[in-house]
Amino acid sequence: MLKILRRNYYFTYVLLVLSAAAGFVLALHLHPGQQGEQTLSTIGIMLLLASAPYAFHYYKKQVEKLKRESAENQMRKIVNVVNVRLAIVCVPLMYNIIVYYLTASVSMLFAAAMSVLILIYIKPSANIFTKDLRADEDSETEKTEEK
Repeated sequence: MLKILRRNYYFTYVLLVLSAAAGFVLALHLHPGQQGEQTLSTIGIMLLLASAPYAFHYYKKQVEKLKRESAENQMRKIVNVVNVRLAIVCVPLMYNIIVYYLTASVSMLFAAAMSVLILIYIKPSANIFTKDLRADEDSETEKTEEK
């Protein structure tokens, strides 16, 4: 089971969503009203915390792939990685907004803080890519000058 989870990123996210949905139904059934909202807030926070390591792992793999590819493709693919990162961050945040109807303010603040932390700590350093590109351009100009 763990090998399947490690290999298939989307399957893991499906399991996370299913567990969140089961928790949502259970919370509504057991605690209607104010307590239900608090339980839902807790489930949302747990979903955010659970999805952060998977987001980090997936994003790290994407950056490693970019480093292996040629310099021409790197700049084009950086945009895709940034879009993936934003989607990974925004999906749990939108989940909180839709499910809680903006009533669980503590949960929303925590979700926003987690999203900002994910954006700060997982973003790729632009210097890495620009240095690689400059190094490739310098080596190409040296080769043409030698010829």
